[in-house]
Amino acid sequence: MEFNKLCLTRESVRDYSSRPVEQGLGTCWICSFDTALCAQIFGLPENLEPAVIIPIGYANYVGERQKERRPLSEIVEIL
Repeated sequence: MEFNKLCLTRESVRDYSSRPVEQGLGTCWICSFDTALCAQIFGLPENLEPAVIIPIGYANYVGERQKERRPLSEIVEIL
């Protein structure tokens, strides 16, 4: 994919992905998939190539997910 098309795709996905989150839904973007199979399943014309898949749905947890983080001193060394 050309760099300009990739940048446009990235901006579109970022904008599109923020809207479900505003409604309390979860989303992410997937870029590693069989584009030919995806195009076939959705009946896309040959001049279109799918770039990303954006699943949208409810997360399987309630509230803010707390991630346990290692202390900074374990992963950063100040030189």
